[in-house]
Amino acid sequence: MFDTINILLATTITLNFLLGVVVFVNGPKQRINVMYTWNILAIIGWVVAMFIYRSAPQEISLFWCTILYVVPTLIASSFLYFTYIFPPQPEKKLWWRGFFIFAANAVMVLMVVWPGMIIEAVNVRVGAEKEILFSQYYITYFLYISLFFSYGFWRLFKMYLRSAGLERVRIVYFLTGYAIAANLAFITNLIMPWFGYFYLNWLGQIFTAIMVGFTVYAIINYRLMDIRVIATELFAGLLVVITLINVFQATGSLDLFIKIIFFTITLVFAILLIRSVIREVERREQ
Repeated sequence: MFDTINILLATTITLNFLLGVVVFVNGPKQRINVMYTWNILAIIGWVVAMFIYRSAPQEISLFWCTILYVVPTLIASSFLYFTYIFPPQPEKKLWWRGFFIFAANAVMVLMVVWPGMIIEAVNVRVGAEKEILFSQYYITYFLYISLFFSYGFWRLFKMYLRSAGLERVRIVYFLTGYAIAANLAFITNLIMPWFGYFYLNWLGQIFTAIMVGFTVYAIINYRLMDIRVIATELFAGLLVVITLINVFQATGSLDLFIKIIFFTITLVFAILLIRSVIREVERREQ
């Protein structure tokens, strides 16, 4: 299970998780933070699906392959909706945009999970990545992902042309990081599998680390959030991830119980630590 590729996938999961914690904790009641967190959760789900799919036996490979292709539809829809609220702007009536975006998402999910509609079968190949057999309707899936991302990038680019100052900087880093990661993933995870090349179909998930890198750099270099808060959140998040991994390495019932208790204590400690640092920063700013 833990070959070099899966170790890279596990590392990518951790990086995205830490970014999600940073974004959500710094604005759990702000719509922009919540939507970006949902987008990151969808990305994490995509990476986790690939991690499990690569190791799954033949009898459940089709199921995990289906999950692997369902989750990107959520990434695309949450990204497109995010472009309607980023950067923060006055409240608008977005319900009808959200309705059409996520209604289209629901239709695409239904097509993917419908047996044989998009994915016909999965063949396990010894010493190589699994082979996926697509139906003639795969082009529908390809167009859905491509159009949602392309329109989202176009919206961000128009915002960049109209913006200035710190707002323009935020758009540049978000657009650049996301565009590089997404376009590389289009090649390895959408186009190459369509033509029967699967030896790099795990690489798109790794490319999401590029988006994480650009976002974290913008946060730290342009002080979009206080660096002390970032450092605390990363430290606390790393502790939580380590103790969670430790839970899955339990060797018996008693050992599992002890490790769950330790994980719970660590999680509570992490939350209290982050909250205390945020309160301290707010008092200093006041």
